[in-house]
Amino acid sequence: MKIDHTPKEKKHNTIGWIIGISAVLGTIISLLSVHFHNENKEYSRLIQTYDKQYTPPEEMLASIDKGYTVSADEITVKRFKSLLGQLSLSFLESQHDIADMTVAAKDMLNDRGINETLLRIMEGANRYAFPIRSYTENLSMYVVLRNQGMSHIGAMMDLETALKLNLK
Repeated sequence: MKIDHTPKEKKHNTIGWIIGISAVLGTIISLLSVHFHNENKEYSRLIQTYDKQYTPPEEMLASIDKGYTVSADEITVKRFKSLLGQLSLSFLESQHDIADMTVAAKDMLNDRGINETLLRIMEGANRYAFPIRSYTENLSMYVVLRNQGMSHIGAMMDLETALKLNLK
């Protein structure tokens, strides 16, 4: 028989933390949706740049990250294409939804004075991807943790811990 030596208050703190994040999650998802559907600064600028022609999401993401229009054969475009493919296999959302939500999250972080690249956000999400999870939920928890002052790595590590506890 396995004896659990974890103090009761530590268990309650962890559970309380997860419940708190879950409660905020619904609000954040709503905020991300509203934020995305409003005049999203980065997305609007990109749409003006590309006007009415179709541009793959990996090119749009690379252009936003670089701050200028990139060519389709640039290495960053290839990296975004690879990440979008991997993330769309790991999460429920499509490549376009993943791209859109990542841009919205970057804008929300920028509004709070937190500068993070799209590439780094997506690479972190890919590293801590849990099959059949929602990218939107994971991204929302990441934004909450970053807004609480955590570093990128700290937020990703806490997110991984919370998701592992939630899956048990």
